[in-house]
Amino acid sequence: GIKSKFAGSDEALALAQRAHEIELKEHGHLHPHVATCLEQLAGIHTLRGETPETIVCLGECLKIRSDILGPAHLLTAAALEKFALFGLFIGQDELHGLKIAVTRKEQLLGPNSTELSTSLQNLGRVYRERGAFQEANECLERAQAIVQLRLGSDHPSSVAASRELILLRMQQGRHPSAVMESVVDLLRSQRHWLASQLTGLQYPDAIGSLRALVTDLCMLHSLCADLPSGNAVESRTIGAEQS
Repeated sequence: GIKSKFAGSDEALALAQRAHEIELKEHGHLHPHVATCLEQLAGIHTLRGETPETIVCLGECLKIRSDILGPAHLLTAAALEKFALFGLFIGQDELHGLKIAVTRKEQLLGPNSTELSTSLQNLGRVYRERGAFQEANECLERAQAIVQLRLGSDHPSSVAASRELILLRMQQGRHPSAVMESVVDLLRSQRHWLASQLTGLQYPDAIGSLRALVTDLCMLHSLCADLPSGNAVESRTIGAEQS
């Protein structure tokens, strides 16, 4: 089951619970350290598949941060986002809370923050899953524009944002050929970044990018299934590499 997939989960849970008890005894309930412990406990419960415990920990973490830091603090916005996302994951209607969290992050971080981009992608995915394609497109295009501006179009975060837009186009029912150019651009960006990281000996990042590249190659293969010629697609990809 889920628990067995998380090696050492019992020991990790026991240590996190012990840390929580120590912080409670040392500082009382309303303290940032207690909120951090609850956040860590929520992560462990999530990995163990313990939904009720996760909800309780995330809810208590959010309440503590809201009470001691105020609703307009960045840590409170982050806690609200995590609570809302998990609620949506288990079928609760937490879209309003997620929208509030994203709005607060934009107010606190500004319109061009990479952290805001991540939150916009989260919101865009929720809209996409609900079939609200116009709202999803607005969020995902903003997220893509932010990371491309701040990090460059070849950065893995930019590639991830582009991938989300491609998935949206696919879910909208567009023919594979209509999104082919986007997929080719995504592959080219990942290859360029991967080459630069290998040159710079950034092996962990390069391996992560290589794994993403394999995923996108599988996506490309699926998209090409209905096209007249795989060779034509291959030649376009190679041509994009050489340009």
